[in-house]
Amino acid sequence: MNDISATIGGLLARMERVEKELDALKNGQNEILSILNQAQGGWKLVVYVGSSAAAVVGIAAVAFKTFWGPQ
Repeated sequence: MNDISATIGGLLARMERVEKELDALKNGQNEILSILNQAQGGWKLVVYVGSSAAAVVGIAAVAFKTFWGPQ
């Protein structure tokens, strides 16, 4: 009987620790969701600026190759 009580006590302690960890994960997930909600369209601006910069570099590379490249 003593072994069973010790095993149950150990399992209960582990379960409490797992519940605390799950609560911490939920809180972290809620914080991430809050940050993403605040960002709203900010990621679209980053994508637009990045793609615009890539297009400008591509055009500059073609122009450089066309006008100053080997002839």
